[in-house]
Amino acid sequence: MTKKSLSPGSNADRGVSIRQANVEAFLDAAERLLIREGAAAITTRRLAAEADQNHGLVHYYFGSIDELLVQTLERFTARILERQRALYGSDAPFIEKWRAAMGFIDDDLASGYPKIWLELEAIAWNKPELRARIADVTDRWH
Repeated sequence: MTKKSLSPGSNADRGVSIRQANVEAFLDAAERLLIREGAAAITTRRLAAEADQNHGLVHYYFGSIDELLVQTLERFTARILERQRALYGSDAPFIEKWRAAMGFIDDDLASGYPKIWLELEAIAWNKPELRARIADVTDRWH
């Protein structure tokens, strides 16, 4: 059984290529699965089913599940750091920035970000080829 890839018409209005839309579908699915079930439960077929895509596209786009998971963490981190930079780069008074930052903590916990980060750190303990990329995510927070 094959899953559908996104049709050209559904993305044309937003200027998103079919490839990029499919990659985003896989990254979104990986986020959900990492939060809900953890990395150990993620298989190519399970990921493809969650993304409503053909399972062969996982390796076509990413090369491996590990690469997809690391890209998932990197994308999630980039979104959060962009939000942080916007806050601290604003002209808002300190107290407003502080309140917003405290709200971010609750938002981040609710989003599942800490779980994704820790899941990927655990994978990197046993996979030296991933350690530098996970360490880079940590370094971006400093």
